[in-house]
Amino acid sequence: MRETLANRTLTYGLLGLFVLMVAVPLFWMVTTALKPNKDLYEDFSYFPRRPTLEHFVRVIQRDELLTNIRNSLVVALTTTAVTVVVSALAAFSIVRYRYRGREWIGRVILFKYLLPSAMLFVPLYAIVTSLGHLRLVMKAFDLGGGQWRYEYGVQNYDFDPRIKSFTVPLPPGVTVTSPGFHDPDQDAGNNWTATIGPNAITFAAPSAAAAQDYDTLFNFRFTVNAAPSAAGGVVVSMRAQETRSAIKQGILGPGTPTAPR
Repeated sequence: MRETLANRTLTYGLLGLFVLMVAVPLFWMVTTALKPNKDLYEDFSYFPRRPTLEHFVRVIQRDELLTNIRNSLVVALTTTAVTVVVSALAAFSIVRYRYRGREWIGRVILFKYLLPSAMLFVPLYAIVTSLGHLRLVMKAFDLGGGQWRYEYGVQNYDFDPRIKSFTVPLPPGVTVTSPGFHDPDQDAGNNWTATIGPNAITFAAPSAAAAQDYDTLFNFRFTVNAAPSAAGGVVVSMRAQETRSAIKQGILGPGTPTAPR
């Protein structure tokens, strides 16, 4: 029975639509990777006008891609080798020997294969959400007279334990003035309060509800009579609400106090 023209048209039309659905995301991914940042955010075009490999170079050189690939290979090869050895020994034991509980071991192994792989998403989700991504930036402004204005920004992309405090260590003898805080909402009751100690300035959320949640950017600022310095291992401490653990990130902070000019 010969296929009618209508059926052939419908078949090839559906196949063409399927190919288009698969090809467009691939095309968009490749062209986006080859565009400079200016073409991505300002001069939009479907095709790269000035193709560049800068994004690939940045990922390899700055984001430690090769180190991550090496770690993945080490973990995958080690896991595979151990699994093959242990599985071979276990299979030989179950098939060749007779001992109490051998049948139950076989049933448990078979039952494991009946479980859907999607059940692994539950523990994987717990692991991924406990990691998350944070971004920390800073800017220091020379106000003159030995005074410096420090601006810190913390962006919470998807870090599950919400941030409840932000601490910048201070060297001895500095004078801190004009601490400030800014968040996206307009509720002054949620503003974090600054506590100036002898060794650090700490901004803390007034309550658990005011902790820094997903997809938010908080600004912390203060003025101090000390120029920026990386000496002494200056760190910024961000404390997670649920886990009570501190995350420390090296970044420029106030150094030795400067005399007024």
